[in-house]
Amino acid sequence: MPADLRTNAQASPHVSGQIYAVMELLVTLLLGMLIGHVYVYTHLEQHDFLQTYIWPSILIVLTFGYLNYRSKLYDVQKLSRFLTFSSAAVGNLVGAFLIVALIGLAIGAADEFSRLWFGVWLCSSVVAVWTLRAAAARVFSSQAVQGAISRRAAIFGTDAPLRRAVEALGMPDSGVRIAGIFGPTRDSDQTGVVTARDGGLAELIDFGQRNDVDTVIIALPPSQRRHLEDMLSELSVLPAEIKLLPDIETHMVPFRGISSLAQVQFIDLQQKPISGWGHMMKAVEDYVLASIATVLLAPFLLLVAAAVKLDSPGPVFFKQKRHGLNNQVITVFKFRTMHVQSEGQGFRQATRNDNRVTRVGRILRRLSIDELPQLFNVLRGEMSIVGPRPHAVEQNAAYAGLLPMYNNRHRVKPGITGWAQVNDFRGPTFTVEAMNKRLEYDLYYIENWSILFDISIIAATPFIGLVHKNAV
Repeated sequence: MPADLRTNAQASPHVSGQIYAVMELLVTLLLGMLIGHVYVYTHLEQHDFLQTYIWPSILIVLTFGYLNYRSKLYDVQKLSRFLTFSSAAVGNLVGAFLIVALIGLAIGAADEFSRLWFGVWLCSSVVAVWTLRAAAARVFSSQAVQGAISRRAAIFGTDAPLRRAVEALGMPDSGVRIAGIFGPTRDSDQTGVVTARDGGLAELIDFGQRNDVDTVIIALPPSQRRHLEDMLSELSVLPAEIKLLPDIETHMVPFRGISSLAQVQFIDLQQKPISGWGHMMKAVEDYVLASIATVLLAPFLLLVAAAVKLDSPGPVFFKQKRHGLNNQVITVFKFRTMHVQSEGQGFRQATRNDNRVTRVGRILRRLSIDELPQLFNVLRGEMSIVGPRPHAVEQNAAYAGLLPMYNNRHRVKPGITGWAQVNDFRGPTFTVEAMNKRLEYDLYYIENWSILFDISIIAATPFIGLVHKNAV
């Protein structure tokens, strides 16, 4: 098996591209502010620069960022190729200025702004974007060759398609690191021949759950694609994008789009959930809300901790192993709501009037206050504010064998609250049907995630997701 990748320090190409995007947009905005400030204070008597120029400046920068995002010009691979894609970025910049200028003309506001300011800002921004992208290309291409910033890919294939994929992705400047090569049958390494040296599909899934794999490439000849749908169903548990190396018969395969990787066209079979800018926005949402909630609720949390301690002997917190992102086992914190048990009793879901539950614990469970310590899990990066609820390891193992898509809920971080919880599916689940219904809501959330979706769930949680008839 290939080596474990989690110990290797490596920059994420997604994060690197986002950092560059923020820097480019900030530089463009600051140029507009600086030039406008100088113009107003040297040519005009009134000093109302911010009131007059701030909103069109922000609109231009946001339009520029949107056009670049739609063109995928913040992708590290494209940032590494200055001559090929820098002109497209400059074109988007000019387009953003023209769009805002046309809006100004349409609403009759164009005369309020200086054409000199507009022209000087545009010209200086073109120079700035060219300069920034030239520097970024130098840095990113150098880091790609060194392997310091690259997309980690696992390849599943055989014969000529496998060789083609390995040759393309194995180039020093491809921006891709081949983490493992797998195939329908494990082959022994042969000189000059690319083989599936790391195992089959089961080994690939196991490797993907133990390591941070960004992309799975399927490179099979048409004769071996009879079970592609079943293969995709098994691979769908991984929080990675899945791509297919195309050929003349690929039109028969249902797909989500076409993308380029190492200058090779691939067919997208599965997209990575909550990726790109969405990943950054989700992280900001989690850390900001969890930090604010922890500070504001600190006195209340201390009172609850004291009540737990005074009510019954034992620790304040209950720690339980549960599955997190990509099926990794995490330690989830809760306020202890049960009497301390012997370790040999194992996992058993609480039931109504369960004599293991303490007096204070019954109140905490009814109001879901026992879940509040999971704010610490969010701050540790193990959970999100919103996401599928994590289940105990024993419960996970039981339902994973009964529900084929069950492990797909681990393609994102688990949450303190979720779409299932605000739709009356919370508390213990004693039947496969009940868990399957909860699973449907979890998978819907993953496929349809947005910041607004998260906000709506957070807003509904105090009214629907906390106090509930299913709580025990």
